[in-house]
Amino acid sequence: MKKFFLAAVGAAMLSQPALAQSYDRVGCNDLGSVADGCTECFDAGSRRVGQTMRPHNVFNAGSDTRIVFEGENQIFFEHRVLNSETVWAVPDDMMQYPETLRWYTASDGFRRYLMIESGESVRIHETRPGLAISLAHVSDRHRQSDEPDLRLTFITSYRDFLGQGQAGDLTRFRTCIFVNAER
Repeated sequence: MKKFFLAAVGAAMLSQPALAQSYDRVGCNDLGSVADGCTECFDAGSRRVGQTMRPHNVFNAGSDTRIVFEGENQIFFEHRVLNSETVWAVPDDMMQYPETLRWYTASDGFRRYLMIESGESVRIHETRPGLAISLAHVSDRHRQSDEPDLRLTFITSYRDFLGQGQAGDLTRFRTCIFVNAER
C-alpha cells in the first residue's frame, strides 16, 4: 500500500477530446499467442502501403477510482511487427500525454499523478502532432489472413484509490491494438 496526500480534487478533473478514431473490441483469447500479456484487445482494421494511423489509448477506470503516477508510467508504448513480410514505419517517441490531462502534485512535492474517477474514461495517451504510423512495404510473399501483422501496446500502470490518502498495489494494464496489412 502506498500513502500520499491528494490535493483538492474537483468533480470535473479531466477533459477528454473527441476521439479521432475508434477501434473494435475483440477477445484477446480469440487472437491466440499474439495477444499474450494483453489485458484488452482491439482491432484497428487494415492499412495499405502509405496509409497512416495516429493511435491513442483511452483508459477506463471501471468501478473503482484509479491513481496514475507519472513516474510509474515512463515506458507506456511498445510496438511489435508480427509478420516479417511487412515493414511498418513507427517514429521513436511518437506518443505523449494529452495536454488536456489535469495533473496533481503529491504531498512530497515531486510526484505528479492523475486521479481517474470511478466510471470515467480518459484519453490518456495520444500521437504527437505531425507523427503517425504507416505501412511502408508489403512483400509479394505476404498472404492475407486473420492473423494481425502489427501489435501496438499501451501500458498504463495504476493504483486503486483506497481513500484517506492511500493507494493500493501497482497494477499494469495492457491495451493491445492489432493492425492488418493489405497489398
